[in-house]
Amino acid sequence: PRGINSFKKKNKLNKKKTSVLYFMINKNASIWKKKFSWERLVNSVEKSLFDLAKEYSNIKFIFKGKTGVHSDKITQLRSRYKLSNLSFIDGGVGHDLINKESIIIGFNSTAVIESMISGADVIIPYFKKFRKKPYSEYAHVYNPKLFVNNEKDLKNKIIQKFKNNKNYE
Repeated sequence: PRGINSFKKKNKLNKKKTSVLYFMINKNASIWKKKFSWERLVNSVEKSLFDLAKEYSNIKFIFKGKTGVHSDKITQLRSRYKLSNLSFIDGGVGHDLINKESIIIGFNSTAVIESMISGADVIIPYFKKFRKKPYSEYAHVYNPKLFVNNEKDLKNKIIQKFKNNKNYE
């Protein structure tokens, strides 16, 4: 049913960007009870986004977490990062947040699929160092053109998308 909402949004999306919507990565996504986690990836992605939020105060950064999964982390991040262009959402439906002004960032989440269906601009931070076993066995399959290779690549791709739209200055 949520996919229907994504199809309905498809024609309403345009390319003018004003925000980054990050569907927070669950460090245990698809790998519960395994001997590894996505924590290094999570930390790298979030560090990159906080660095950009500090540097580009005109771009809004929205961190969307899942209730019960990210609640404690969101509380910690809210107290640590007091930037006017940074907001946190704990819980609720994600498809309502997917809009024409956002660049969507996510990994191992149905929100990424919903974003792709709607025609939104998607970046998947599936860094090169994680594209091997055991990680590769637990990553959702996406078009590799949506991947970024590392923190630097993630930052550059986000900024390039804003520059291409002349909406970052």
